[in-house]
Amino acid sequence: MSCPRGYEKWQEGAYSLQSSSFNQLHLRVEHRHIQLAFKYTRLQQPQYQAYLQRLLAPYHEKGLTRKSPSVRSLLTAQYSVFSYLIPNADNNLTYLRFSTWSYYDDKNVISLSPSTMGDTKICPHLIYFPNNSFSQHLPLPYIGKKIATAFSNKFSEIQGACPRCPTDFSVEVTAQCVKLRVWQSMGTEGSPSDLAWRIHVMTLGDFHYGSNYGFISPVVYHKPGSIRRLYDERGHN
Repeated sequence: MSCPRGYEKWQEGAYSLQSSSFNQLHLRVEHRHIQLAFKYTRLQQPQYQAYLQRLLAPYHEKGLTRKSPSVRSLLTAQYSVFSYLIPNADNNLTYLRFSTWSYYDDKNVISLSPSTMGDTKICPHLIYFPNNSFSQHLPLPYIGKKIATAFSNKFSEIQGACPRCPTDFSVEVTAQCVKLRVWQSMGTEGSPSDLAWRIHVMTLGDFHYGSNYGFISPVVYHKPGSIRRLYDERGHN
C-alpha cells in the first residue's frame, strides 16, 4: 500500500527528516525509527533486540564538516549523540537524546571564540550565525548570549533552555575546549503528526502554516531544566 499523495508528500507531511545537529551532520532520525524503538522495547522479543540496539546505539563523528557551510568551524570538533527510552512522570516511555559538541584548539594556533566555533544550531529555534554579515547587525540571539556568557565565565557551566520546544542545554568553556551539551525529549509513542514530534522538525506540515524556524512556531512548553533532570535521575549523568 502506498500514500495516494505520493512519496514526496508522504515524506514531507509525515516522516520528515529531523536533525538536531547544527553542523548538518549525516546523522538523521526519522519518526519511524523512534516508534520502532518504542515498539521493540515494549514487545521484548529476542528477534528484535539486535535491531533495537542499533536504533539506540551511540553515534560519534570527529572532524565536523558541513554540506553547505556559511562558515565552517575553524576548531577541531567532535560530535556525539546518545539515545535513551526513559519512563516519564506518567510512567510512559519517552525518547530522550543527549548530544555533545566539543571544540578543541588542539594546535594552539586558533583561539577559542564564538566566531571560530562557526554556526550553532541545537534545535529549529536556537540558531546563531556569528560570522554572517547580516546577523552581526542584529541583537545577539538567546543561544548567542549564553555562549558569550560562557566565554566571559570560563570553567562555569552556563545553562539554558529553548522556550519553544523540550530542549535543555549548557555551554562550558575551558582553557582549551568548548563543550556544548543538549538534552531533548522527542515525545512518546504516537502519530508523526503529533506536535511533540513535529516541534523538532523544520517543517510542521499543517501546523502553524508549516513554519518552525527561530521564533516563528507553536510552543511545546517544558519547565527549563526538566529534560536534563529526567536524564540525570535515570542514572545517565
